[in-house]
Amino acid sequence: MVHEARALYRAEPGPAGWMALGKSKLSSKNQLTLPAAMTRTLDWRPGDELSLMVHGDMVLLSRLPRDPGEWLATTAGAGANVEDWSTDEKIDAWTRALREEWNEEPDWETDSERS
Repeated sequence: MVHEARALYRAEPGPAGWMALGKSKLSSKNQLTLPAAMTRTLDWRPGDELSLMVHGDMVLLSRLPRDPGEWLATTAGAGANVEDWSTDEKIDAWTRALREEWNEEPDWETDSERS
């Protein structure tokens, strides 16, 4: 006989900005069905890939980007705090310097040989 575990979304207030939109039951195959209201609110569609992370007794689900444009949008501004990347000119200079490093002959001398 196969029993099913029951998973309920927390009814008490969660972290700031969280809202309860329903409940679900964990199947004997460890599958969950997300409430339609939740998927509509999040604009999740069949076939979307989800990332799962565990924190304590909570699971965080987040949709992975659907296409390369979304991937780029998720990383836009990620290097904004790097001084070398603050302007297009600085990015170009940083890229040129990196490419010059690639063209340099490697120093195969080991630390023990330098002493």
